[in-house]
Amino acid sequence: MTQEEENTAVYAIVQLSIHDVDRYFNDYSAHLGPISARHGIKRIADSQHPDVVEGNYQKENTLIL
Repeated sequence: MTQEEENTAVYAIVQLSIHDVDRYFNDYSAHLGPISARHGIKRIADSQHPDVVEGNYQKENTLIL
């Protein structure tokens, strides 16, 4: 991997519908912190009620990583 490839930023937009909040936070998201930290993933922004400017949006949560 070249130095340029190592310094390339990658962003992800995550759209979620969480149906079982307790299970999500206890079984799934509890593991995300350590995994994210190990790979240098940082949460840039999140919203449980994003403002829809254009089109339809069917999810309840949005994260930008």
